Amino acid sequence: MFDEHYLVLKGYGWMLKALSQQDALAVFSFLDANNTKMPRLAYRYAMEKMPSAQKKQLMA
Repeated sequence: MFDEHYLVLKGYGWMLKALSQQDALAVFSFLDANNTKMPRLAYRYAMEKMPSAQKKQLMA
């Protein structure tokens, strides 16, 4: 999660985005627990496919 290369950040953000379509609650919980630790790039990719209500809650 702390790799500095932008492609690694995009990659695991994309993986979380894809997983959110199968298990949205698990991804939401992970993002909520790690919102201060995760780099912004990966965080934003992971939230892309989430419902707008969850996005707003995560961005607050």
